[in-house]
Amino acid sequence: TPYNIAILARVQTLEKNTPQARRSNEGIILHAQSILDHMEFEMGVAADPYTYSILLNAWTKQSCPGNEKAADNAEELLRRRIEDVDISNIYSDDDPSAKTVDDVWPNVKHYSSVLKAHANCRSPAGARKALSLLSEMEKRFYDANVISDGDEEDADFHVDQKDAAKPDLV
Repeated sequence: TPYNIAILARVQTLEKNTPQARRSNEGIILHAQSILDHMEFEMGVAADPYTYSILLNAWTKQSCPGNEKAADNAEELLRRRIEDVDISNIYSDDDPSAKTVDDVWPNVKHYSSVLKAHANCRSPAGARKALSLLSEMEKRFYDANVISDGDEEDADFHVDQKDAAKPDLV
């Protein structure tokens, strides 16, 4: 979408992650996130997985020891999407079994970006947050990715190729 292009253009102006650049970089990412807000809440344009990938990747690149706030902002953005999905599932009349894998997002790449952001902090608190999020992801995707013919003992798990993390997004 044109909004994705604008968001990407904004985050591409980030400076190298240094203590001096952190404040301006945070402002740049928050401005890019405000474009997402405008897109969704004022214009009624639904975001897609790529929109969130751009922003999560930007926050991940800014997370480092001493800048846990960037990782927390990434997780906050991910949780915003999770809440949107959960609310739409509650109020949706659609058959949940009719959803395709493309409809299930945030996906593994989104979670991986936030996990990496917490890991980049190299702190006990970041490790705890990453483990908690990993546990939550496993629970969410266990339910979404079980293929079964009715015999639960023979259930198989699968990860589609498109869910494999791409280096430029993680």
